[in-house]
Amino acid sequence: MTQKKHPIWFEVLKHFEQNNYFKNGLTIPYLVGCNLIINPNKVIPTIRELLSEFKSFESEKIKIFECDTIGEIVVGILDYESKQINEKYNRTLYKSFGNLLVVDSSFDQFNDFNQVTEIVEKRYQPIIHKKYFSKNNGIWTGYTEIDIEHLAELIK
Repeated sequence: MTQKKHPIWFEVLKHFEQNNYFKNGLTIPYLVGCNLIINPNKVIPTIRELLSEFKSFESEKIKIFECDTIGEIVVGILDYESKQINEKYNRTLYKSFGNLLVVDSSFDQFNDFNQVTEIVEKRYQPIIHKKYFSKNNGIWTGYTEIDIEHLAELIK
């Protein structure tokens, strides 16, 4: 039996989490641009495509929230404890759009996935357009040498 191949963004989240490369998650621009390093022959997804993949991803629940540390929306794999609570009470504690769970109040005023997508696009499309994918010390830039090293670990 062949193993189902996961999308690059999931492999990046999983790898970075396993290696403690982040505290809470990765930004949308970081995940949009990761193909430029890992698989440069592939077209990078749009923000809408990426968010739709999170929503429909079946292997894991994906969390999205505003990270207080960097002041940006980040994405991660839902942690074990939250999964257990959801299973125990057979309901989600969070606002959900398919398998994309909002684990804070950052999107409380929106009940429609398209509204959330539009907000995220407005916020990050200008940054991605400049080819900025990484935020360090409060400044958006291209990937740093460390980012490139970490992403290159996923090249097979």
